[in-house]
Amino acid sequence: MKATVCGIGILAEGLADWDSARLVLTGQVPYAAQAPRAAHTGHLGANEARRCPGPARYAIDVGLQALAMSPYAPDAVASVFSSASGDLEIADRNCRGLGGVPPVLSPTLFHNSVHNAVAGYWGIATGAQTRSISLSAFDDSFGAGLLETLATVVATGEPTLYVAYDLRPPPAFAKVRALAASFAVALVLAPAGVGGCGTIEGVWQPAGEPETTLKDAALDHLRRHNPAARSLPLLAVLAQGGDATIMLRCGGGTGLRLRVAA
Repeated sequence: MKATVCGIGILAEGLADWDSARLVLTGQVPYAAQAPRAAHTGHLGANEARRCPGPARYAIDVGLQALAMSPYAPDAVASVFSSASGDLEIADRNCRGLGGVPPVLSPTLFHNSVHNAVAGYWGIATGAQTRSISLSAFDDSFGAGLLETLATVVATGEPTLYVAYDLRPPPAFAKVRALAASFAVALVLAPAGVGGCGTIEGVWQPAGEPETTLKDAALDHLRRHNPAARSLPLLAVLAQGGDATIMLRCGGGTGLRLRVAA
């Protein structure tokens, strides 16, 4: 499965966008886990923006970044969204509400708790009505989502936006689901032959090879402690140029072996 990378977006602590991330990934600027900037929410109206949860804000921001770098509009691409844990902030608030006396459940929080809520907010923010898939494979979610995106591009011939996100959990969930930082990334993939900033060719296989790591200890700590940040070795090759082989886990004992050229 081969595709062209036409656009990249990123938002994380110390990585405000692709331009700043590229400086870090090429070693020109040392990585520092600074507080992330506020996420942009596109064309959400005031009411929708007020209800929009953190993961959707991150996803909209990086998705718009990636599309702005590409030749495509939001209504011209299919979309794939992945997250290892979904919105743990809303899960915490729902659990607290249901555990109260009397138990209560906000309709808005319930609506936002479903795993494809982020895809819904993306459609509201951009007007996109194209096909969309939302998935999870716990810590292997980035690889699983990238596999789905590659398969979509190859099978349909359509450009596809891929967004992966995982945000810091609230204290109650942090005890069992510790994440080093909030992180979101987006890639616009198009059929091979379209102009872009690089190409990736993937082979799905049993995960016999270890995951690719990073030489920079701080960045590799981020990679290991946020599932969406498993994207960093791929992003590093795209930032640095050249070509390399990247190994990602996809869940269920399988892996995605990527040949990346930039």
